[in-house]
Amino acid sequence: MCVICIKPENVAMPPKERLEAMFDSNKDGCGFMYSRKGKVVIRKGFMKLKHFQKGIKQEGITDKDCLIMHFRIATAGSVNPKNTHPFPVTSDMGELKALRTETEFGIAHNGILQLEHDSHHDLSDTMTFIRDVLAEPTIKKNMFNPAVWYLIEEAIGSSKMVILDKEKKFHLLGDWVLDKQTNDGCYYSNLNFRWRESKEEDKKGVVNYYTYHGGNSGVHDWRDEERWYGCGYDKSRHITGFRGDENAQDDKEFAKGQTDNLVYVDYDETDCPHCGQKIASPKQVACTKCGKVFYRLHDEVIN
Repeated sequence: MCVICIKPENVAMPPKERLEAMFDSNKDGCGFMYSRKGKVVIRKGFMKLKHFQKGIKQEGITDKDCLIMHFRIATAGSVNPKNTHPFPVTSDMGELKALRTETEFGIAHNGILQLEHDSHHDLSDTMTFIRDVLAEPTIKKNMFNPAVWYLIEEAIGSSKMVILDKEKKFHLLGDWVLDKQTNDGCYYSNLNFRWRESKEEDKKGVVNYYTYHGGNSGVHDWRDEERWYGCGYDKSRHITGFRGDENAQDDKEFAKGQTDNLVYVDYDETDCPHCGQKIASPKQVACTKCGKVFYRLHDEVIN
């Protein structure tokens, strides 16, 4: 799963450690976009984090700028600099693949679009959707018309998409999150990269919360005071295994049951959202009444 980080105007850049976590979890290339002088500027094709950081420095990005960053895991289209995000809204394949461009609208996408991507031209699903749908003149001209916006939201399903315009305004499609743990003021398409941050902190003995790692394999991780648990799916959504308590039943049915049994609760919530049972502690892994496993959120969902 890719991740998009939106740093609004007058918000500090995420620290180096957070950029490293996002890149390390999504290593198939990255890019960024910002608005300046009536144009959206796109820089992409960075296959190493140090080159990404150098590009931001070259563009003179400051905390005053709105900056949208995308870190990719490839699901359609090959792993190469030209297929990294963001993209201009255009039907020109040369412009879609350009590593630096200026445009009216820029787009970054997180998720999988249910359409047949143009593999003949090595276009990802996002690039194909932009070329064949969003760049269609009637759609592009009326991009923010409520009816058109509704149709775009329906088309992308559970995906997340952000459109940046030349007026420095960003427009969100899908459910986005704010990180309540850091309160850094940035918007994220997901916080799955935090498993890397948390596991580093876990080595220091300072972590006592639960995390979720979607990553390339769709792994659910959660922990209590003693150990990490997890259930994994491969790309075809088949259970690949379970790790955790040595006494646990180590088989596919148990793993699937644990994953399907997850419920989302706020990190300091005191009641089970499924049955209403009072939760004894914010460190509690599961409900003692209904058996639901808690995925504790450290973020605020932005619809």
